[in-house]
Amino acid sequence: MITLKDNGGRSSKPKRTVTIRVALVAVLAALAIGGNYALSALPNVELSSVMVFLSGFLFGPVIGALVGSIAMIIYQYWNPWGAFIPPIGLAVIGCTIFIGVIGGILGKALQRLDYSDSRWFLLPVLFGILLTLFFDLVTNFAYSITFGIPFIVVLIIGLPFTIVHIVSNAILFGLLTQPVTRAAHHLQWSQFPLRQHTIKTKKENTFA
Repeated sequence: MITLKDNGGRSSKPKRTVTIRVALVAVLAALAIGGNYALSALPNVELSSVMVFLSGFLFGPVIGALVGSIAMIIYQYWNPWGAFIPPIGLAVIGCTIFIGVIGGILGKALQRLDYSDSRWFLLPVLFGILLTLFFDLVTNFAYSITFGIPFIVVLIIGLPFTIVHIVSNAILFGLLTQPVTRAAHHLQWSQFPLRQHTIKTKKENTFA
């Protein structure tokens, strides 16, 4: 989490409350679900992956995993594309949780970089590509097992959708990670003491 300082130069340490954590997870999960429904007319273009990734990125892997699990459990049972199929649904839930955890790990790695550093864009793009590829491989494998179709056939048939999924997520991860993190910093989201997360601005780095 972002650590801010008050006017006296002391680090602010807001109260830790279960209520705040529950509310935070609920809001982020709702945004992930709502994003999926908003883009449900576009096959394999979705917002849940980037929302879960950002949840972990900003608030740590535990929150990322919780948001991913809650969002996908709910969405899988009320999926506009069809009924819940256990092997495929469980694969989707597991992969989404993994995305939240990786988001938390990457957030810690980027915490000391200046916002102007190109890695704020390049690393999220790279992870967007890799995580989406992992997601599609696992879910396609689950589809293959469920319906008894050779895995290679599933991959070939689903290749256009996989390309759309990877490209759209790479763009979303790259464009949203830095500005959302910057906004969280300026909005003083450190009232959620889920992780000590210090981000230095260029001015702070200059006088460090």
